[in-house]
Amino acid sequence: MSLSESLLAGQVPIAVEGSIQGRFLSPAYYDEKKAGFRKYDPSLWRDTLSLRMSPFMTVPCLALVIFTFALTVVSKLIPAAMAVCSLGPQVHTVLGGALAFIMVFRTNTAYSRWWEARLLWGTVDNTIRSVVARAPAMLKNEAIYQQLITEFVAYAVLLKNLLRGGQRTPPEEVGAMLPYATIVKFSEAVNPPLAAIQALSLTVRNGMKTEMPADAIVANATFLQLSTALDSLASTVGACERVRNTPTPFGYVVALRGFLLLWLFTMPFTLVGAYGFAAVPAMALVSFLFLNLETMAMQIEQPFGDGADDLPLEEYVLGIEQVCLDFFKRSPFRA
Repeated sequence: MSLSESLLAGQVPIAVEGSIQGRFLSPAYYDEKKAGFRKYDPSLWRDTLSLRMSPFMTVPCLALVIFTFALTVVSKLIPAAMAVCSLGPQVHTVLGGALAFIMVFRTNTAYSRWWEARLLWGTVDNTIRSVVARAPAMLKNEAIYQQLITEFVAYAVLLKNLLRGGQRTPPEEVGAMLPYATIVKFSEAVNPPLAAIQALSLTVRNGMKTEMPADAIVANATFLQLSTALDSLASTVGACERVRNTPTPFGYVVALRGFLLLWLFTMPFTLVGAYGFAAVPAMALVSFLFLNLETMAMQIEQPFGDGADDLPLEEYVLGIEQVCLDFFKRSPFRA
Protein backbone atom coordinates (compact mmCIF):
# COMPACT_ATOMS: atom_id res chain seq x y z
CA MET A 1 0.00 0.00 0.00
CA SER A 2 1.42 3.40 -0.96
CA LEU A 3 1.74 6.31 1.44
CA SER A 4 -1.21 8.07 -0.18
CA GLU A 5 -3.39 4.96 0.14
CA SER A 6 -2.40 4.57 3.78
CA LEU A 7 -3.25 8.20 4.38
CA LEU A 8 -6.65 7.90 2.73
CA ALA A 9 -7.39 4.65 4.53
CA GLY A 10 -6.91 6.35 7.87
CA GLN A 11 -3.88 4.27 8.86
CA VAL A 12 -1.69 7.35 9.19
CA PRO A 13 -2.45 10.18 11.62
CA ILE A 14 -2.98 13.50 9.89
CA ALA A 15 -2.01 16.71 11.66
CA VAL A 16 -4.51 19.53 11.41
CA GLU A 17 -3.61 21.97 8.64
CA GLY A 18 -2.92 25.43 9.97
CA SER A 19 -2.21 24.26 13.50
CA ILE A 20 0.04 26.64 15.41
CA GLN A 21 0.37 24.49 18.50
CA GLY A 22 3.24 22.24 19.43
CA ARG A 23 6.18 21.61 17.12
CA PHE A 24 6.95 20.58 13.58
CA LEU A 25 8.85 17.50 14.75
CA SER A 26 8.36 14.83 17.40
CA PRO A 27 10.69 15.45 20.38
CA ALA A 28 10.48 11.82 21.53
CA TYR A 29 11.48 10.45 18.12
CA TYR A 30 14.38 12.83 17.64
CA ASP A 31 15.70 12.54 21.19
CA GLU A 32 15.84 8.76 20.79
CA LYS A 33 17.73 9.05 17.50
CA LYS A 34 20.15 11.67 18.85
CA ALA A 35 21.13 9.37 21.72
CA GLY A 36 22.74 6.97 19.24
CA PHE A 37 25.46 9.45 18.19
CA ARG A 38 28.71 9.82 20.08
CA LYS A 39 29.31 12.93 22.16
CA TYR A 40 32.51 13.49 24.09
CA ASP A 41 34.52 16.08 25.94
CA PRO A 42 37.89 16.47 24.15
CA SER A 43 39.46 17.77 27.38
CA LEU A 44 38.98 14.39 29.09
CA TRP A 45 41.31 11.47 28.43
CA ARG A 46 38.76 8.91 29.57
CA ASP A 47 36.28 9.80 26.82
CA THR A 48 38.86 9.73 24.03
CA LEU A 49 40.81 6.55 24.81
CA SER A 50 39.28 3.34 23.51
CA LEU A 51 40.67 -0.15 22.94
CA ARG A 52 37.48 -1.60 21.49
CA MET A 53 37.95 -4.14 18.72
CA SER A 54 35.48 -3.78 15.88
CA PRO A 55 34.35 -6.85 13.90
CA PHE A 56 36.27 -5.50 10.90
CA MET A 57 39.53 -5.71 12.90
CA THR A 58 38.98 -8.96 14.78
CA VAL A 59 39.84 -11.53 12.08
CA PRO A 60 43.09 -9.95 10.79
CA CYS A 61 44.29 -9.17 14.33
CA LEU A 62 43.69 -12.71 15.53
CA ALA A 63 45.28 -14.14 12.40
CA LEU A 64 48.40 -12.02 12.95
CA VAL A 65 48.69 -13.02 16.61
CA ILE A 66 48.28 -16.71 15.80
CA PHE A 67 50.72 -16.50 12.90
CA THR A 68 53.34 -14.71 15.02
CA PHE A 69 52.94 -17.21 17.86
CA ALA A 70 53.22 -20.17 15.47
CA LEU A 71 56.29 -18.67 13.82
CA THR A 72 57.91 -18.19 17.23
CA VAL A 73 57.22 -21.79 18.22
CA VAL A 74 58.65 -23.07 14.94
CA SER A 75 61.79 -20.96 15.37
CA LYS A 76 62.32 -22.42 18.83
CA LEU A 77 61.74 -26.03 17.77
CA ILE A 78 63.64 -25.86 14.48
CA PRO A 79 66.90 -23.92 14.83
CA ALA A 80 67.32 -23.77 11.03
CA ALA A 81 64.15 -21.68 10.83
CA MET A 82 65.65 -19.02 13.08
CA ALA A 83 67.54 -17.50 10.13
CA VAL A 84 64.25 -16.88 8.32
CA CYS A 85 62.79 -15.25 11.46
CA SER A 86 65.76 -12.92 11.92
CA LEU A 87 65.53 -10.83 8.76
CA GLY A 88 66.86 -7.30 8.90
CA PRO A 89 64.34 -4.46 9.31
CA GLN A 90 65.74 -2.24 6.56
CA VAL A 91 63.44 -3.26 3.70
CA HIS A 92 60.45 -3.47 6.01
CA THR A 93 61.17 0.02 7.33
CA VAL A 94 61.21 1.47 3.81
CA LEU A 95 57.91 -0.25 2.99
CA GLY A 96 56.47 1.02 6.27
CA GLY A 97 57.26 4.59 5.25
CA ALA A 98 55.42 4.11 1.96
CA LEU A 99 52.49 2.50 3.78
CA ALA A 100 52.30 5.39 6.25
CA PHE A 101 52.07 7.83 3.33
CA ILE A 102 49.21 5.86 1.76
CA MET A 103 47.40 5.57 5.10
CA VAL A 104 47.62 9.35 5.62
CA PHE A 105 46.17 9.93 2.16
CA ARG A 106 43.38 7.45 2.90
CA THR A 107 42.40 9.05 6.20
CA ASN A 108 42.61 12.57 4.76
CA THR A 109 40.35 11.57 1.87
CA ALA A 110 37.80 10.05 4.23
CA TYR A 111 37.86 13.11 6.49
CA SER A 112 37.47 15.42 3.48
CA ARG A 113 34.25 13.61 2.57
CA TRP A 114 32.99 13.91 6.17
CA TRP A 115 33.85 17.61 6.36
CA GLU A 116 32.32 18.37 2.97
CA ALA A 117 29.10 16.74 4.12
CA ARG A 118 29.13 18.89 7.25
CA LEU A 119 29.67 22.04 5.20
CA LEU A 120 26.75 21.13 2.94
CA TRP A 121 24.42 20.83 5.91
CA GLY A 122 25.76 24.14 7.14
CA THR A 123 24.67 25.62 3.80
CA VAL A 124 21.18 24.17 4.29
CA ASP A 125 20.97 25.61 7.80
CA ASN A 126 22.25 29.06 6.88
CA THR A 127 20.08 29.37 3.77
CA ILE A 128 16.89 28.42 5.60
CA ARG A 129 17.69 30.80 8.46
CA SER A 130 18.30 33.66 6.06
CA VAL A 131 15.05 33.18 4.15
CA VAL A 132 12.90 32.57 7.24
CA ALA A 133 14.28 35.70 8.93
CA ARG A 134 13.58 37.95 5.93
CA ALA A 135 10.38 36.43 4.56
CA PRO A 136 7.72 38.10 6.80
CA ALA A 137 8.38 41.53 5.30
CA MET A 138 7.74 40.15 1.82
CA LEU A 139 4.73 37.84 2.30
CA LYS A 140 1.02 38.58 2.36
CA ASN A 141 -0.09 36.99 5.61
CA GLU A 142 0.73 34.60 8.45
CA ALA A 143 -0.81 31.55 6.74
CA ILE A 144 1.60 31.84 3.83
CA TYR A 145 4.52 32.38 6.22
CA GLN A 146 3.59 29.23 8.15
CA GLN A 147 3.30 27.28 4.91
CA LEU A 148 6.76 28.49 3.87
CA ILE A 149 8.30 27.44 7.20
CA THR A 150 6.47 24.09 7.10
CA GLU A 151 7.88 23.32 3.67
CA PHE A 152 11.40 24.29 4.79
CA VAL A 153 11.22 21.88 7.74
CA ALA A 154 9.78 19.20 5.44
CA TYR A 155 12.70 19.76 3.07
CA ALA A 156 15.22 19.22 5.89
CA VAL A 157 13.47 16.05 7.09
CA LEU A 158 13.17 14.61 3.59
CA LEU A 159 16.80 15.42 2.76
CA LYS A 160 17.94 13.63 5.92
CA ASN A 161 15.94 10.53 5.08
CA LEU A 162 17.00 10.58 1.43
CA LEU A 163 20.65 10.54 2.49
CA ARG A 164 19.95 7.67 4.88
CA GLY A 165 19.35 5.40 1.91
CA GLY A 166 16.00 6.83 0.85
CA GLN A 167 14.21 5.60 3.96
CA ARG A 168 10.55 6.47 4.39
CA THR A 169 9.60 9.23 6.82
CA PRO A 170 7.52 7.53 9.54
CA PRO A 171 4.41 9.27 10.94
CA GLU A 172 5.89 9.32 14.44
CA GLU A 173 8.71 11.59 13.23
CA VAL A 174 6.49 14.62 12.62
CA GLY A 175 4.63 16.83 15.08
CA ALA A 176 1.37 18.77 15.01
CA MET A 177 2.63 21.68 12.91
CA LEU A 178 3.97 19.53 10.07
CA PRO A 179 0.99 17.80 8.42
CA TYR A 180 1.89 14.24 7.50
CA ALA A 181 -0.12 14.71 4.30
CA THR A 182 2.61 17.14 3.18
CA ILE A 183 5.30 14.52 3.78
CA VAL A 184 3.26 11.93 1.90
CA LYS A 185 2.82 14.22 -1.09
CA PHE A 186 6.52 15.01 -1.33
CA SER A 187 7.59 11.40 -0.69
CA GLU A 188 5.83 10.22 -3.83
CA ALA A 189 8.42 12.09 -5.93
CA VAL A 190 11.62 10.42 -7.10
CA ASN A 191 13.56 13.03 -5.13
CA PRO A 192 11.42 14.24 -2.18
CA PRO A 193 13.63 17.22 -1.15
CA LEU A 194 13.43 18.61 -4.68
CA ALA A 195 9.66 18.23 -4.57
CA ALA A 196 9.69 20.32 -1.39
CA ILE A 197 11.77 22.97 -3.18
CA GLN A 198 9.24 23.01 -6.01
CA ALA A 199 6.47 23.65 -3.50
CA LEU A 200 8.57 26.36 -1.82
CA SER A 201 9.02 28.11 -5.15
CA LEU A 202 5.24 28.17 -5.70
CA THR A 203 4.65 29.39 -2.16
CA VAL A 204 7.10 32.25 -2.64
CA ARG A 205 5.68 33.12 -6.06
CA ASN A 206 2.04 33.15 -4.91
CA GLY A 207 2.64 34.65 -1.49
CA MET A 208 4.54 37.82 -2.38
CA LYS A 209 2.91 41.14 -1.51
CA THR A 210 2.03 42.93 -4.76
CA GLU A 211 -1.00 45.02 -3.81
CA MET A 212 0.83 48.33 -3.67
CA PRO A 213 3.02 49.68 -6.52
CA ALA A 214 5.98 49.83 -4.15
CA ASP A 215 5.39 46.19 -3.18
CA ALA A 216 5.43 45.11 -6.81
CA ILE A 217 8.80 46.73 -7.35
CA VAL A 218 10.28 45.11 -4.26
CA ALA A 219 8.66 41.77 -5.12
CA ASN A 220 10.69 41.37 -8.32
CA ALA A 221 14.02 41.79 -6.56
CA THR A 222 12.89 39.74 -3.59
CA PHE A 223 11.68 36.85 -5.72
CA LEU A 224 15.04 36.77 -7.48
CA GLN A 225 16.86 36.62 -4.14
CA LEU A 226 14.61 33.89 -2.77
CA SER A 227 14.93 31.92 -5.99
CA THR A 228 18.72 32.08 -5.61
CA ALA A 229 18.35 30.68 -2.09
CA LEU A 230 16.20 27.83 -3.37
CA ASP A 231 18.73 27.14 -6.11
CA SER A 232 21.36 26.82 -3.38
CA LEU A 233 19.21 24.27 -1.54
CA ALA A 234 18.66 22.31 -4.75
CA SER A 235 22.39 22.29 -5.47
CA THR A 236 23.02 21.06 -1.94
CA VAL A 237 20.79 18.04 -2.57
CA GLY A 238 22.90 17.08 -5.58
CA ALA A 239 26.16 17.67 -3.72
CA CYS A 240 25.04 15.50 -0.79
CA GLU A 241 24.00 12.75 -3.17
CA ARG A 242 27.43 12.96 -4.81
CA VAL A 243 29.14 12.40 -1.46
CA ARG A 244 26.82 9.52 -0.61
CA ASN A 245 26.95 7.79 -4.00
CA THR A 246 30.67 8.14 -4.74
CA PRO A 247 32.73 5.94 -2.43
CA THR A 248 36.50 5.77 -2.39
CA PRO A 249 37.59 4.02 -5.62
CA PHE A 250 37.56 0.24 -5.24
CA GLY A 251 41.02 -0.23 -6.72
CA TYR A 252 42.54 2.19 -4.23
CA VAL A 253 40.98 0.42 -1.24
CA VAL A 254 42.07 -2.99 -2.56
CA ALA A 255 45.64 -1.82 -3.09
CA LEU A 256 45.82 -0.19 0.33
CA ARG A 257 44.46 -3.17 2.23
CA GLY A 258 46.61 -5.61 0.29
CA PHE A 259 49.72 -3.54 1.02
CA LEU A 260 48.71 -3.21 4.68
CA LEU A 261 48.18 -6.94 5.21
CA LEU A 262 51.38 -7.82 3.35
CA TRP A 263 53.34 -5.42 5.55
CA LEU A 264 51.78 -6.71 8.75
CA PHE A 265 52.21 -10.40 7.94
CA THR A 266 55.86 -9.95 6.98
CA MET A 267 56.73 -7.97 10.11
CA PRO A 268 56.96 -11.08 12.37
CA PHE A 269 59.93 -12.27 10.29
CA THR A 270 61.84 -9.20 11.52
CA LEU A 271 60.73 -9.47 15.16
CA VAL A 272 60.64 -13.13 16.19
CA GLY A 273 64.40 -13.69 15.93
CA ALA A 274 65.23 -10.70 18.10
CA TYR A 275 62.36 -10.72 20.60
CA GLY A 276 61.05 -14.28 20.71
CA PHE A 277 57.61 -14.61 22.29
CA ALA A 278 57.57 -10.87 23.04
CA ALA A 279 56.92 -10.42 19.34
CA VAL A 280 53.36 -11.73 19.85
CA PRO A 281 52.03 -8.80 21.95
CA ALA A 282 54.11 -6.41 19.84
CA MET A 283 52.35 -7.60 16.68
CA ALA A 284 48.98 -7.41 18.41
CA LEU A 285 49.62 -3.76 19.25
CA VAL A 286 50.97 -2.81 15.81
CA SER A 287 48.13 -4.56 13.98
CA PHE A 288 45.53 -2.92 16.23
CA LEU A 289 46.92 0.56 15.56
CA PHE A 290 47.13 0.22 11.78
CA LEU A 291 43.82 -1.60 11.36
CA ASN A 292 42.16 0.96 13.62
CA LEU A 293 43.19 3.71 11.18
CA GLU A 294 41.55 1.86 8.30
CA THR A 295 38.45 1.27 10.42
CA MET A 296 38.22 4.97 11.22
CA ALA A 297 38.55 5.92 7.55
CA MET A 298 35.90 3.38 6.57
CA GLN A 299 33.46 4.71 9.17
CA ILE A 300 33.69 8.40 8.27
CA GLU A 301 33.88 8.13 4.48
CA GLN A 302 30.08 7.64 4.43
CA PRO A 303 29.00 10.44 6.81
CA PHE A 304 25.24 10.29 6.32
CA GLY A 305 24.62 7.02 8.14
CA ASP A 306 23.25 6.53 11.64
CA GLY A 307 26.41 5.14 13.22
CA ALA A 308 27.85 6.64 16.39
CA ASP A 309 30.52 8.60 14.48
CA ASP A 310 28.39 9.72 11.54
CA LEU A 311 26.96 13.21 11.23
CA PRO A 312 24.07 13.71 13.71
CA LEU A 313 21.57 14.79 11.07
CA GLU A 314 18.71 14.68 13.57
CA GLU A 315 20.47 17.35 15.61
CA TYR A 316 20.87 19.55 12.53
CA VAL A 317 17.20 19.18 11.61
CA LEU A 318 16.18 20.04 15.17
CA GLY A 319 18.31 23.18 14.95
CA ILE A 320 16.49 24.22 11.79
CA GLU A 321 13.13 23.56 13.45
CA GLN A 322 14.13 25.60 16.51
CA VAL A 323 15.03 28.63 14.41
CA CYS A 324 11.86 28.33 12.32
CA LEU A 325 9.67 28.12 15.42
CA ASP A 326 11.37 31.10 16.99
CA PHE A 327 10.94 33.31 13.94
CA PHE A 328 7.36 32.16 13.47
CA LYS A 329 6.43 33.02 17.06
CA ARG A 330 8.07 36.45 16.76
CA SER A 331 6.83 37.26 13.25
CA PRO A 332 5.19 40.68 12.68
CA PHE A 333 1.97 38.89 11.74
CA ARG A 334 1.56 37.85 15.38
CA ALA A 335 2.45 41.19 16.93
